[in-house]
Amino acid sequence: MLWFGCFATASRALSRNHAREETEMKHNWKLPAALLCAILLFGCAQGGAAGASSVPAASAPAPSSAQTAPENGLEPVSSSVLADLERRAAALADLCRPWLAGQQAGDAGALRAALEEAGEPVLVPEHSGVSALSGAPDAFSAFRQAALSGQNARLEAVSVAESGHVYLVSYYLEGSGAFCAQARLEYDETGAAHPGGPGQTDIENWQFTEKGNLIFELALSPLHEDGHSMLRAQPVPQAFQDAAAQYLDTVGYRDNDLFSKNWQAGDMGDVCLNDAFDAMTRLATGQDYSPADSAAPSFVPAEAFEQALCQYLPVTPSQLRAQAGYDAEAGGYPYLPYGVAYWAVLPEMAPEVTNVQEHADGTLTLAVDVACMRRGTDRLFTHELTVQPGGDGTFRFLSNRIVWQDSARMPQYHTRLSGYEATAA
Repeated sequence: MLWFGCFATASRALSRNHAREETEMKHNWKLPAALLCAILLFGCAQGGAAGASSVPAASAPAPSSAQTAPENGLEPVSSSVLADLERRAAALADLCRPWLAGQQAGDAGALRAALEEAGEPVLVPEHSGVSALSGAPDAFSAFRQAALSGQNARLEAVSVAESGHVYLVSYYLEGSGAFCAQARLEYDETGAAHPGGPGQTDIENWQFTEKGNLIFELALSPLHEDGHSMLRAQPVPQAFQDAAAQYLDTVGYRDNDLFSKNWQAGDMGDVCLNDAFDAMTRLATGQDYSPADSAAPSFVPAEAFEQALCQYLPVTPSQLRAQAGYDAEAGGYPYLPYGVAYWAVLPEMAPEVTNVQEHADGTLTLAVDVACMRRGTDRLFTHELTVQPGGDGTFRFLSNRIVWQDSARMPQYHTRLSGYEATAA
């Protein structure tokens, strides 16, 4: 559901209730879209594909003359797509009715489990722009093989919002065009199920990856969020998702270079520690750092800077002062906020933890493949991050090692202060 949110924007003013429904639909749609994008853009399919296969999308099927544009901001669907959605709604009616009738309201997890147990393909969000198909592995395999052999391919799935609302999601990869269609599962006064607010958006390009995923790009307005997404053929194990959420997601890959450089205790390499300050502050306080001026370079007081970085990285204050441009006269470290005066040129990246090794001393080493949907790969680079978990849920980063990288597609990181001169706040 989450991935389709990228393009579910209303074309006119909506009431507050209608706006809430649209926001939820947009959130729910983004998950499928992210999954599809990720699989399509990467490169080549697993299971017999000799190389990458991509197909540019042509115009989506023309809508039937009787259908008007949907109010959710999507394009109208054709009569044949509408028939597919109606068939899916009827097939899922009895299974979903107890939840949608309020008998188990809000229990989205239980509904997803029930759908998976019934053999229904379910879209599960894993990361921003990335979703996975759970519950029916054969469905994705058949979809991929049909697409790679040049046949019309359709993947039908279900997405469940946290509110319990159910969305019907279908991906179409056809000679006449690639697109993604959605509708909300609704019931009329007689109890019959039907697809509510059906709509679709074009997929501008798609590609199956070497790891068997689908990366694709939704045809979104420039005012919308990035349409690049990935659909995993199967979910990452929950333990690995939890490790990514705890150790990787808060730091991320866009506004600092902590995970894309080699470093260890006593040698932080050429990591920009000034740019890492934001992430370390979020870890330490749960909040973003608030500079005096959010649009200009300034100095972070030495105590605040050193406390945040020394708590989570294997550095000492003296090492920071030698490497991070400490200014004794200003009593702090040069700093430029991320977002106003500086926007990272790095594309969105999503980590996939592939292994967690526990050592005898209690430390953990995470093996991580980093996907970049915009660059069309689910393995832009691989790194190994070692951390020291604390007994109270805290932790400390110990080292990072780049195992492999796709040098041709690896973006260059530019530090925030490049071209700027810090001035005392």
